[in-house]
Amino acid sequence: MRKLLTALALIVLTGCAAIPTGIDVKSGPEIAAFDEQEVAYYTPSGPVSGASARDIVSGFLAAGTGPQNDYSVAREFLSRDFAQQWKPDSQVLIRSGAPTFREGGVGLQLVSLDVQARL
Repeated sequence: MRKLLTALALIVLTGCAAIPTGIDVKSGPEIAAFDEQEVAYYTPSGPVSGASARDIVSGFLAAGTGPQNDYSVAREFLSRDFAQQWKPDSQVLIRSGAPTFREGGVGLQLVSLDVQARL
């Protein structure tokens, strides 16, 4: 009986194994060259008159995700001298989670970031 079950199982399993004889090939969209592709960027908002220190720091961090015109919106949050010195491409911080803010005195805002990597 055992030999009969083994032979029957072998026949059934052999019948299920087959080499595919046809392939369903489908065409995808045409791939454009990189210089022809449209690139979408987040367009951040600039500083608002009368904003708190926290709003200014938070706005600067958000504006750092908009590289248009050499980060011109982010530079609006900085003093004129520092905006000219700032090199946004010198280092990139990869953070996890949202930043935490706390006041460090009049007009001073402290920010803590959970940095996962530096590039």
